[in-house]
Amino acid sequence: GVLLLMATMAGISAWGLNSLFGMTRQTIEHDVALAQHAADLQILVLQERRFEKDTFINLADAGKRDGYVKKWNDAGTRLQATLGKAVALDPDEQDKKDLASIGENFKAYAGGFEATAAAIAGGQIATTQDANDAMGKVKGAVHAMEKAVDAVNERAIQRAGGVLATLQGVRDRSLGVQVALAAAGT
Repeated sequence: GVLLLMATMAGISAWGLNSLFGMTRQTIEHDVALAQHAADLQILVLQERRFEKDTFINLADAGKRDGYVKKWNDAGTRLQATLGKAVALDPDEQDKKDLASIGENFKAYAGGFEATAAAIAGGQIATTQDANDAMGKVKGAVHAMEKAVDAVNERAIQRAGGVLATLQGVRDRSLGVQVALAAAGT
C-alpha cells in the first residue's frame, strides 16, 4: 500500500515537472524567440525608413547617398534573414499570415526604393521632395509591414505572458493530487 502510494506520488511529480518543463521550453523556444525576432524586425523596418530618408536628404552628394543606399541594403538583408528565422519557428496561422505579409510588403517597398534610388542616380529625380513623392506609391506597403510586425510582436508577448497562469495551474493540480494521495495514505 505505502509503496504503491509513493510510486503514484513520484509519477504525479514527474508528470508535473515534465509538463512545466514542456510549457517553459515552448514559451522560450517559440513565443519569446518570436517576440525577439519581431522586435528585431521592428528595429530593421525603422532602420530601412531612416536610411531611405538619409538617402533622399543627401541625394546631391553621390558618396553619402551611396553610403546610405548600402546601409539600406544591409538592413534589408538582415530584415529578410530575421524574417526567415521567425518563419522557421513554425508560428500559428495568424503569425504565418502576418509574416508572409511582411515579406510581400518588403518586396514592394524594396522595389519602390530601388527604383527611386536608380532614378536619383540617373538624374530623373533631383530633389528630396520628388524622391519622397516617388516613394508615395509604396507607402501603403511600408505601413502594412509596420502593422504586421507590431501584431506579431504583440501576440507573441501576450502568449509568453500568459504562460505563467498555465504553469501555476499545472503546479497547483500536481500539488493537489499529491496532497490528496498523501492524505489518503495516512
